[in-house]
Amino acid sequence: MVPPPYAHATVRPSRAPTWIWSAEEAQAAGSIAAALYAYASMAFLYHMFVLFLVLVALMLWLERRSPLAEPCVLADRSVVDLTPHPRAGLMGAAVLAATVVLYAVFW
Repeated sequence: MVPPPYAHATVRPSRAPTWIWSAEEAQAAGSIAAALYAYASMAFLYHMFVLFLVLVALMLWLERRSPLAEPCVLADRSVVDLTPHPRAGLMGAAVLAATVVLYAVFW
């Protein structure tokens, strides 16, 4: 197996576009540019977590800034039948068991 090209490096390369700025230029530009460069260097799931927190904060701020006069009530149209299938519990248990077996076999 061939190691990735950055395996020997001490720092993983950034995902920030280097045609815009390098790490040295971001540090020299100031704290906001350095923070953006650090954010662009994060892993994907950390990006999603930060974005989730920003969106939750935005929703809370918008709700406090302009709340509804009265709560919004959705009409119950009863168009979709929500009764569970008789074997739904059995099939759910089968999926869980298959997951455990596959995890045990391939781990």
